[in-house]
Amino acid sequence: MVENKERLEKHTRDLEDCLDDRTRELRELYQREAVARAELERTSAELDASRRRREDRVSVIAHELATPLTTVRGYAQILGRANLDATQRDRAKRILLSETQRMERLLNDLVRDQDDAADVSLRMERCNLAAVAREQVESASARSKRHTIV
Repeated sequence: MVENKERLEKHTRDLEDCLDDRTRELRELYQREAVARAELERTSAELDASRRRREDRVSVIAHELATPLTTVRGYAQILGRANLDATQRDRAKRILLSETQRMERLLNDLVRDQDDAADVSLRMERCNLAAVAREQVESASARSKRHTIV
């Protein structure tokens, strides 16, 4: 009887040790799962933010491409006129080239910055501000026949 009691007590201690071990393992697993879940939530939030930035960037670029495309269409139509003088033809060619370069820069920005929509690259160079303003006025005038810029 004493022997059975000792065996039962030892078996009880073994079971309690096993239960303690399993409880500790479960706590560790739960902690690892909580850390993994927190990291997954953080990564998911970063992915969502990155997706929103990209969508915003694509939206802005699509909007920005619409303007030069309209200008290109307008000047292409002008170049199709039979009674176009050389000055008008040269101006139309210059603006077509300028607008296609503008579209190319926008597309290059989209490709280059596809991973980080917040980056904006600036290229500093000297320019004739009056010529830039004149070109923009001509471009805007070509896009709208209802409005005039004086």
